[in-house]
Amino acid sequence: MTNILVIIEVAKGKIMGITKECLTVAKELSKDLGAEIEGVILGQGIADLADETIKYGVKKVHKVDDAQFAGTNILYHTRTLEAIIKQFTPPVIIMAGASLYGQEIIPRLAARFNSAMFASVNSLSVEGENLIGIHPLFEEKLLGTMSADKDQLNFVTILGGNNPEAEIDETLSGEVTDFSAVISDSDKREIFVEEIIAKVSVDITKAKLIVAGGRGVGGKEKFAIIYEAAKALGGEVGASRAAVDADWVPYDHEIGQTGKTITPDFYIGLGISGAIQHLVGMRNSKTIIAVNTDEEAPMLDVAHYAIIADLHEVLPELLKKIRG
Repeated sequence: MTNILVIIEVAKGKIMGITKECLTVAKELSKDLGAEIEGVILGQGIADLADETIKYGVKKVHKVDDAQFAGTNILYHTRTLEAIIKQFTPPVIIMAGASLYGQEIIPRLAARFNSAMFASVNSLSVEGENLIGIHPLFEEKLLGTMSADKDQLNFVTILGGNNPEAEIDETLSGEVTDFSAVISDSDKREIFVEEIIAKVSVDITKAKLIVAGGRGVGGKEKFAIIYEAAKALGGEVGASRAAVDADWVPYDHEIGQTGKTITPDFYIGLGISGAIQHLVGMRNSKTIIAVNTDEEAPMLDVAHYAIIADLHEVLPELLKKIRG
């Protein structure tokens, strides 16, 4: 039987959203392969997180709970994960999110096992005897297809923002097994001092509704109405890179190639022309509404609904309707 092994990434004492997306991909893939999903989690004081992983549909969790894993030492993680993977007999799929952590770990493991690697794919599926991954190219202007024998050992990183996060099911049960750290003296090149995680004012990737502003808003003071509209609609504020670079809104709100990838139920783009760098971050939104004075703006090509007008005339009217 094929096994899918998902590497569980942890930050701030929580399982990362990108890992939950991996678990969704693994669940769908397991149906086609008749596979079981297993997980591996490394860290210190992670017993509760290992138990939580079971609730996402993971049948067996390999837990490495060790003070030496208080910080993320890539060499320690690679060596220990290598030892765990050696317990499996192919076919096995080793999966992690395409985060900084996943992009450090997965290539190292693939090289150690001399195996195929699917780098930063949006999706993973089975076609006949092959495993197929779809990889965006040239700012998603093109989509490349990767293929490998499904009956061999394959390594995968999954791009965030393209799949829904797995949800907890309290009725599920599974097994947690303890595994010892495997660290060689040559790996001990670093001393962990402390972990400092940047403060984030908002996580727009979780929002169901985004009101986003761009250069067309006209200035930092004028961005206040974007915040007002987002609050009135129960959503979050997004922004184009131009608005962020102009210091009209913090970086945490940036959508696009150099910002966040979002998939809200509703995306409202105000004064955003729709450069490809921005579109790659929001084009998978379920409903896209664009407000722009330029009827030739690229944003209108992806919008489900468009209003050709000045956003500063549209928003006050919208707010009046909301407030009755």
